[in-house]
Amino acid sequence: MKAVLIHEIEASNDPTELERYAKFLNEEWVPYLEKLDKTDVKYTRSVWNDNSGTTFIWMEFETVEGFAKVWGEMDFQRLMSHRALIVKCRVRLLRPAIRD
Repeated sequence: MKAVLIHEIEASNDPTELERYAKFLNEEWVPYLEKLDKTDVKYTRSVWNDNSGTTFIWMEFETVEGFAKVWGEMDFQRLMSHRALIVKCRVRLLRPAIRD
């Protein structure tokens, strides 16, 4: 069963906020993803934009167990918290509906 994690990041016009977010991406987020790519967690990621400035980072995990492994990591939680301090970000989890 797959799981999809969506990071919805609202647009900002504040140059200081944008600079801090760019620094965060380059110094923390990208290195974390490079490290994650070397693990046994199978996932794909892509970045989307809706032309209003809102950005969506889409992470699709092959299994719920793979998602749980990443979600449970202290580094991942720290990065999620750090991002939320810099920009307005919502996180959503999608998974297949469970039926009887």
